[in-house]
Amino acid sequence: ALHGTPGGAPERPPPPLAALQRERAALPIAQYRAPLLRAVARNQVVLVAGDTGCGKSTQVPQFLLAAGYGRVAVTQPRRIACVALAKRVAFESLQQHGEQVGARAPGAPRPPRPSSRAPPPCRWATRSASRAAARRPPRSSS
Repeated sequence: ALHGTPGGAPERPPPPLAALQRERAALPIAQYRAPLLRAVARNQVVLVAGDTGCGKSTQVPQFLLAAGYGRVAVTQPRRIACVALAKRVAFESLQQHGEQVGARAPGAPRPPRPSSRAPPPCRWATRSASRAAARRPPRSSS
C-alpha cells in the first residue's frame, strides 16, 4: 500500500529490514544493551528478568554475538519455543538458520550445517537438551 506525503506524492512503505530495525530498537531490552554487556563482562553469571515480549530471548543473544562472544547458549522450556526463537534470531540477524544460529531440541529437525561441521556459536536448547550436553565429555580439538 502506498501512503500519502504532505505534498500529496505517494510514499512507499519502509523496507522490511528498516521496519525490523525500528521494532528491535523499540523493545524494552534495547535500553539495557550497554549495562547487560558490562554485567556479562564482569560476572560469570548474569540473570535477565523482564516481561514477556521485552526482547530477553531474541535480543540479548544478538547483543552478545555482536559484542564478540563466541558461544552463546539460551535455554527454553519447550521445543516449539526453542526452534521458533532460533529461527526468529536467524532472520533478524540475517543468518542462515543452522550456520550462526541454531536450536537443539528432542525431536526437532536439525538444519543443515556448513561444511566445517562446527556447532553454531549461538544455540537455543530445551532444558533437557542442555542437561544432556552438559553431561557429555568435551570434544577434542584435534
